Amino acid sequence: MLSAITIAACSSDNDTVESLKTFSGNVSITNASELDAAIKLGQMLTEVNGSVTISTGGSTGITAAGASQASQFIGSVSGDLIITNPDGVIQLPSLTTVGGLYSVDGTDAYDELLTSVGTLNLSYDGKYAMPNLISATTVTLDLGPSIGSSQKASKGKILNVTEISFEGLRKNNNFNGGVLTSDTVERVYLGAGVVVTRITMTKAKTIILTNPDPVDNLSILAPLATSIKIETEKVITMTITASPDGTVEVAVKEARSITITAKIVDLGGLITVVTLEIEAEEITNNNSGVVHNSGGSHNSGGSDG
Repeated sequence: MLSAITIAACSSDNDTVESLKTFSGNVSITNASELDAAIKLGQMLTEVNGSVTISTGGSTGITAAGASQASQFIGSVSGDLIITNPDGVIQLPSLTTVGGLYSVDGTDAYDELLTSVGTLNLSYDGKYAMPNLISATTVTLDLGPSIGSSQKASKGKILNVTEISFEGLRKNNNFNGGVLTSDTVERVYLGAGVVVTRITMTKAKTIILTNPDPVDNLSILAPLATSIKIETEKVITMTITASPDGTVEVAVKEARSITITAKIVDLGGLITVVTLEIEAEEITNNNSGVVHNSGGSHNSGGSDG
């Protein structure tokens, strides 16, 4: 990897501004000598036509702060960008696109301008939050051991992930296999392009799903959630369990079966439902105002409007 950097740096001998901001080849920053070579490239890393690997801490002999002296210039990577940084935050203030895999393992990276990746893999404590990410074909999140399990996560560590926020994500084919399960996450906010079918969160307080497209089944178990908002307009089966003090808002207009447990349930503009089972103190529907206010269950055998 190091020789590739040295050769490319020496061969870029022209006076055009664009050529001074483009590097063709793979970049590896995994030891002191590779870091020195990458730092010398400077703004040539603005556009990398290749892949980038960054490893810090442990036996590498370099720190996240040191690696950031080079990574700060990276604006786009046509291939993969793979980061292993257990010792601190890698600074990527210029990064906007990664054509292949973008993987961060160890500590969150500073990548606030990132808008597009091919595949996204995240594994670290704290928040999985990428508010400006618009496109990611596949997203895989390491959420640690399954609820009730004493086993460690797949990578041999126990994670404390507190938030999953991808509110700007509009283009996505696979978001964690459509399933989110965690006993540490407190907030979930997913964009209009994200489809999930099952959420099980023992500590979640807020869950917001903005995808308006039809889904077959949606199950949410969040016994501490005080606010759940669903913008999907058509489902076959929907089951939601929130806090006894929680509010659930759903934009569903057509469903076969809806089951919700909460304090307040807002059915939005629900038009047609075959089976409706609600346990709440107050249920409202924009088509007919308050339709129930008894604190028990409401069952509908046909349209509820």
